[in-house]
Amino acid sequence: MSKIINNRVTPSGEPVFSAYLHHKGRQLGIPVSGTFELTSRCNFSCKMCYIHSSDSGKNKEYELSADEWIKLGEKARDAGMIFLLLTGGEPLIREDFPLIYKKLNSMGFIISINTNGSLITDEIIELFREYTPGRVNVSLYGASDETYMSLCSSDSYEKVISNIKKLKETGTQVKLNLSITPDNCRDTEGIYRFAADNDLKIKATTYMYPPVRNDISKTGVNEGRFSPYESAVYKVKYERMKYDEETFLSRADAMRDGILRCEEECIDLTCDDCGMQCRAGTSAFWINWKGDMSSCGMIPDSEFNVREKDFNECWQGVRAKALKVRLPMECQRCKYRNYCFVCAAACKSETGAYDKKPEYLCSQSKFTAQLMEEEAKQLRGEKNGD
Repeated sequence: MSKIINNRVTPSGEPVFSAYLHHKGRQLGIPVSGTFELTSRCNFSCKMCYIHSSDSGKNKEYELSADEWIKLGEKARDAGMIFLLLTGGEPLIREDFPLIYKKLNSMGFIISINTNGSLITDEIIELFREYTPGRVNVSLYGASDETYMSLCSSDSYEKVISNIKKLKETGTQVKLNLSITPDNCRDTEGIYRFAADNDLKIKATTYMYPPVRNDISKTGVNEGRFSPYESAVYKVKYERMKYDEETFLSRADAMRDGILRCEEECIDLTCDDCGMQCRAGTSAFWINWKGDMSSCGMIPDSEFNVREKDFNECWQGVRAKALKVRLPMECQRCKYRNYCFVCAAACKSETGAYDKKPEYLCSQSKFTAQLMEEEAKQLRGEKNGD
């Protein structure tokens, strides 16, 4: 019976037990999931990255130590954390990653790891074989060394592909993350084909946050991303690639019908609670490499530092702050609201405020709806011989 329950998933693909636990965490104020950003350092230099900067190597001496991360794991566990994401930068760049991971794994967390996949050594393979992670999320940035060099300044494609296959051989669950940008958009089909051929789940996005964590003057700007229209073009292209014709048409129809319903319902819509709609700060937290706890890694905040304050004090402060956030009223009234990427972090990084409408995302959502409808009409025309 437990197997049947554990295998059930929500429409978004999340296990039902995870969605339930986060729902209860939100109600009770429990930090069900957390992210430990072990470092800002990385052996890649991706153009669109919101964390890594050219001088991040200088940050090493200020990073939380292995002992500090392990103690934080114990405190987070006692506070109720179940799901843990280890990320960076590139977390495997830390020489003490095996020690940190082994200790945290022994605490019983369901651990996921974000990595670019290039630093997976035989030692790491054996580590994951013995202490199995819940999942390893590998960012695949292209389908050739040339693309990797253009986007990441590292010709690591073949190495990453080899390491993904080694991980799969150990039985480790692997998911691919794909950030589609002007530098790798021509490789999208090749990347998707690799995922399909190797039975790998893949999650793609064409939206890149402005890197305000490194430079507040970059609010609303990310030099490594598409224009809103181009972002929509490649988003629809990926949808068409990922789904068969029937499923794509069904998704296009659902988007159209949902927009039409919202258009009718939103005329006199008012909102009493336009707060955080995601889990950030309600059942989830993020601790960066220097100990600052925030609701989300995209939102820089140095008010609650775990080196200066107790873990629970930081969590309660982050939660209280998140509950005060109010999103733009225009977004609540918008007919595209169910299909837009808008969130507190996007508003803040695009406009500098939580309650200001992010025009980039507004445009992207409108173009996406338009292009989905056009593609659906074209497919039906071809099918009917028009």
